[in-house]
Amino acid sequence: MTSGFLRSVSLKFRISSLVLALFIISIWGLAGHMTSVMQRDLRELIDNQISATVAYVADDLNEHFEHRLNGLTSIAAEITPDMINRPARLQRYLDERRLAYSILEMDLLVGDSAGNIVAAHSPDLQHAGGALRIQQYFRDAAARGTVLIGSPVAAPSGQRSYIPVVVPLRNAAGVVVAVLVDRIIPKEEKLFSQLQSTKIGLTGYFMLVSLEDRFIVSSSNASRIMTPLHSGASPLLERRFKEGYEGTGISVTSHGVELLTAGRRMTSTGWMLVGGAETAEMHAPISALRRQIMFAAGAITLLMAGILHWVLSREFARLERMRETMRRMGDGEQPMHVIPIGRYDEIGQLKASFNHLIAERSRLDADLRAKISEHQQAEEALGKAMTRLQALSKRITTAREEERRELALELHEQSGQELAVLRIHLELLRPRCIGEDAQARVQDALMITKLMLLRFRKIALDLHPPQLGQFGLAAALRSHCRQQAETSGWLLHFDAAEQSERPGRDVEYACFRAVEEALSNVSLHGNATEIWVDLRRDGNDLYLSVRDNGRGFQTDWISDHVEQERLGLLGMEERVRQVGGRLEVESTPGRGAEVRAVFLQCYRPAQESAKLRLA
Repeated sequence: MTSGFLRSVSLKFRISSLVLALFIISIWGLAGHMTSVMQRDLRELIDNQISATVAYVADDLNEHFEHRLNGLTSIAAEITPDMINRPARLQRYLDERRLAYSILEMDLLVGDSAGNIVAAHSPDLQHAGGALRIQQYFRDAAARGTVLIGSPVAAPSGQRSYIPVVVPLRNAAGVVVAVLVDRIIPKEEKLFSQLQSTKIGLTGYFMLVSLEDRFIVSSSNASRIMTPLHSGASPLLERRFKEGYEGTGISVTSHGVELLTAGRRMTSTGWMLVGGAETAEMHAPISALRRQIMFAAGAITLLMAGILHWVLSREFARLERMRETMRRMGDGEQPMHVIPIGRYDEIGQLKASFNHLIAERSRLDADLRAKISEHQQAEEALGKAMTRLQALSKRITTAREEERRELALELHEQSGQELAVLRIHLELLRPRCIGEDAQARVQDALMITKLMLLRFRKIALDLHPPQLGQFGLAAALRSHCRQQAETSGWLLHFDAAEQSERPGRDVEYACFRAVEEALSNVSLHGNATEIWVDLRRDGNDLYLSVRDNGRGFQTDWISDHVEQERLGLLGMEERVRQVGGRLEVESTPGRGAEVRAVFLQCYRPAQESAKLRLA
């Protein structure tokens, strides 16, 4: 459908469309490429900027946490088992340490191995009673015996949520007898000051996430502090949870806002700081530049289209005048004549070529008429020669069959009878021969006479089988096939029903000779063990098939070899063709070969068949 439309539109439209399309593809492709390159460079710059900012804030937080963990480790190292048994002394020690580490704003308490709070610098912790023993972080720290940063604990209303940092306290034998707990408050200004003060554009944010607990520890958005993150929040965030991915990427919020984010993992806590900003804000400069480039490309395209239309309209007007002149010549409205050239540009060259074509046309018309006349005469002569050749070939075949029949009759009836008479005379002569030597010679003469008689009969049968004229094609084929199978050692499968009507004599001869040649080829080249011969009638048509299980051959061999090596197949094909039949040869190496002959409308009326049998 598209091809038909293109053929129906004018050349002017196609050229205009092609040139305009190429220009549009070029200019808009260049604009798109420039926009893509600039957007890629800007995105890389923004990615690097966000990654650097997130890394800076994460490193600052990591330094604060390491300082705090080192302070907790130092405090825990100075607490002895005796102090644990003396709560008042331990309380004084915690107050002193808190003053010493006031910059860290520690919220300390000590609990014994049973989970009872022994000392705490805050009164609300001292009255917590057995609340410590029910906390999972207490049981984990006591079991592991190492420093543990526990999962975020969301406190009830009126109390502050926190993140526990637990340091085990050991006795002289190394057994954990108590734990030192520091509660990190997510809104602690000194610890999270850098996170709160650093900004990424107008829409930027930071979020400190516990990967293991899927919990927001702290955030530049106060409403999200100490809130859980649900599964499936975004593919990029899920990748950060599962793989610890720290690179940049695009994610979409539940409100459909696209964000450019980066992550950085903290070595001290295992948490990850995620920072980002809306991509619309980050890509605002490139969007404005893209609009300017597209506007310029559109204006250039319109200008180019106008100039192209004006130029092509002028040039194609000359072509239109030339087309109209040629049409009038073709319709006979005016005689053939040369067209004035004018400017010798491409259109002028086209006119010159047309004028040359007119001059050549007259000369070619005369030459063509002469050659057509010669060709017709040659075809008539060739047709007559082919007719004579076919007639001659048919006469030669008929004459050869007749000659073979007469020669067979002469061998059988005359020479055979003479040999039979000679044998009788030798039999009569044998009693009169006296002596063993004479008897032996007579016996040898009788044997030679007998062999010659058998040989003459075989030659006569090979030249012309008498069954073919007396009993018909099926009987002659059956006898010949059995004789060949016995001689060659084949297993014969012969299928041919006796028929009341007989085909023409020339068809019977052609069919018999085809089978004879096919079996001879199998005997010489086929190396077969079984032969299938099928003769059947279908209406007035006769079908013959000879198939073997021999080694077969490539059918290309028939046309690739010299004439002497394929005369047998050519003879079969010519015989079948002469009587109006068709011969087919099919073979595959290793799977035998099959020769098929088809004779259409070859049966004579009943009275002609009767005359043929009498003959």
